[in-house]
Amino acid sequence: MKKIKILIALSALLLSANGFGQFVYTDVTYDMSVPLGNTSDFISKTSFRGMTLRVGRFVTDDLAVDVRFSWNTFYEAKDFETYTSEDGTGSVTGKQFKYINSFPLTAGARYVLNSSSDFSPYFAGGLGAYKINERRDMGIFYVEDMIWHFGIYPEIGFIYDFSYSVGLNVYARYDYALKTQDATAHSYIAFGVGLHFGD
Repeated sequence: MKKIKILIALSALLLSANGFGQFVYTDVTYDMSVPLGNTSDFISKTSFRGMTLRVGRFVTDDLAVDVRFSWNTFYEAKDFETYTSEDGTGSVTGKQFKYINSFPLTAGARYVLNSSSDFSPYFAGGLGAYKINERRDMGIFYVEDMIWHFGIYPEIGFIYDFSYSVGLNVYARYDYALKTQDATAHSYIAFGVGLHFGD
């Protein structure tokens, strides 16, 4: 909860500070995600359900700082068979459904190349809190873990301006939520496409 309050305070400061930078922008994108590592071990299927909302402000002509909220959902239905618990103490037979919902709330920076051009590639990265909900359903029974992780991300993409205030945003982002005392690490690559709104 403390991490969320810090990020909210940072976003308020980011958007309200007079003279802090040149202009504010908002990105709204659709995400498709490919699971990696432990996430892929739990759910191997690519996700077509995701979104990102990002609000930022340029501090120089080329450098911006921003806050981001994303939601990426992974889902997989397993075959009807007998599943044994990890500690080997019990078994259940049936069809199993697996879910992961990832909710990153991050602060980051973006370095833009050719910022005065209609086509502007960029490099970005940041860190923050990742809430990972991991769930297994079988019949009327389910097991669910909802755990906060510390996470980081690098990102590469571009903005193509349709007009002075609206553009196309396309990117690839690697999200990595670090291991905690109670949960494994999670990672995935998100491919996003959407709209960029700026002054």
